[in-house]
Amino acid sequence: MKRGLSLLISTVIILMGLGNSMIATAAEEIQKLPSEQYDMIEEYVNREMEASHIPGVAIGIVHGDEIVYTKGFGVTDQKKSPVTVDTPFYIGSVGKTFTALAIRQLQGEGKLYPNAAVTEYIPWFTLADNTGGQITIKDLLEHTSGLSKVSGNAAYSYHNNDTIEEVVKEINQRESINRPVGSSYEYSNLNYVILGLIIEKASGLSYTDYITQRIFEPMKFEDSYLNEEEAVQGGLSQGYRELYGFNVPIDSVYPTGQVPAGYQLSSITDMSRYVIYFLNNGYAEGVSILPNNQLKPVEDSMKVYGASDSYYSLDWGITDDRAFQDYNRFYGFLGATSNFNSAMLLSQVHRYGIIVLVNQRGNYRKPELMSQVMGNGISDILLHNRIPAPYKRTYDNKLLIMPLLVLLLSITSILSCIRFGTRLGLRRTKHSIAVVIMVIINIAVPILLLIGAPIFYDNSWKYFLNNGIDTGLPIFVLCMVLLITGIIKLMILWKCVHNTPKDTK
Repeated sequence: MKRGLSLLISTVIILMGLGNSMIATAAEEIQKLPSEQYDMIEEYVNREMEASHIPGVAIGIVHGDEIVYTKGFGVTDQKKSPVTVDTPFYIGSVGKTFTALAIRQLQGEGKLYPNAAVTEYIPWFTLADNTGGQITIKDLLEHTSGLSKVSGNAAYSYHNNDTIEEVVKEINQRESINRPVGSSYEYSNLNYVILGLIIEKASGLSYTDYITQRIFEPMKFEDSYLNEEEAVQGGLSQGYRELYGFNVPIDSVYPTGQVPAGYQLSSITDMSRYVIYFLNNGYAEGVSILPNNQLKPVEDSMKVYGASDSYYSLDWGITDDRAFQDYNRFYGFLGATSNFNSAMLLSQVHRYGIIVLVNQRGNYRKPELMSQVMGNGISDILLHNRIPAPYKRTYDNKLLIMPLLVLLLSITSILSCIRFGTRLGLRRTKHSIAVVIMVIINIAVPILLLIGAPIFYDNSWKYFLNNGIDTGLPIFVLCMVLLITGIIKLMILWKCVHNTPKDTK
């Protein structure tokens, strides 16, 4: 009996030790800011979350070469699980910086050159209009390839289980440029999907293996993923779409072949580690993530640098997004999927980096990317010790009116269907050509909308009901109501004609 009890106690102690070791490896919140700034950030973030109905947010702040703040706010799902500093979020186009960094690494190793044509690595890359041979790696990096934003969004309708190479082959068959190569900027996800394949060809590794081995592991990432299933196992936050003031949980389809364009997943702790490299010319703890780095590490992590300093350029990664608002001399990157949004804001002038991850997105309330707004507000707190005034939100009246219009048209269609049946029930009713045409229109119009809308916008209903659910859902519902009532009218008409006695002489 005593032996059994001793064994039980030993087992419990071992399990407790294992549990404690597991807890020790989990990321913990970091607080190295002055207490007044800490309190202001808490108040500010909670205020903005409430105003925009945001379920969950994670915040990270880096100063120089040190993480000084990480914290999770709100919840990850409908079970009210709290957001922690190791909760994975979709980071959207912020993840394009991983792809750009991989290109810089391969460049540093002499395995590729930015001015080289894409066809040097993908010989069959011609595009549908035979302009593919003109596009360089630099064009892809800087979004000057001539590939359009619309075609980049349309790629969401490709087969979701395609590999990166299969997606690029489909791009090659389907897409053409809409302006001369290198002539001007137009953002397109296609550019970074193609860069993902170039990374595979130049390195001999899959994109997933390359990013994992050459970026995630050296940077000591613990909660970053290139696969949604693994991220779910790691506690991936639920994503939400704010639909007319209500948060709707949305599980978007994961396009495996488009990961290089912004479908990476990461936690606030890992992303804060990442920012250290950006603020320090590619270095952390004296070691550069870039082979043959031409820049020196920042000697004084707290020194304020000016725009004229070479350190400001951070040329190891992308540093300029033409669409990004310069606020408090911060620049950076924004990211969004249909149900998440993120911001990474950087300033060599002030030696600060700010990361904001949000598990919600919405279109009808502006601005839809609250990550940038909150990042800007936090920069005010850090630099000026003040909480910014509440952000004035606006609303897209078209998106507010649309569901009311759809409801009105749906009710009208249903009532007309009821009246149609009553009128045709009278034997004396003459079945004119006009009635037949009306019924055909009731069926033809919604079918044309269902088929034609994706063709007109070069997209798919799958995309509309995920990334554009605010407008896509009302239109889809209206089409279905019109189609169903049209079919009912056709059935009534058929039955009435069939049952009408023939005239006898």
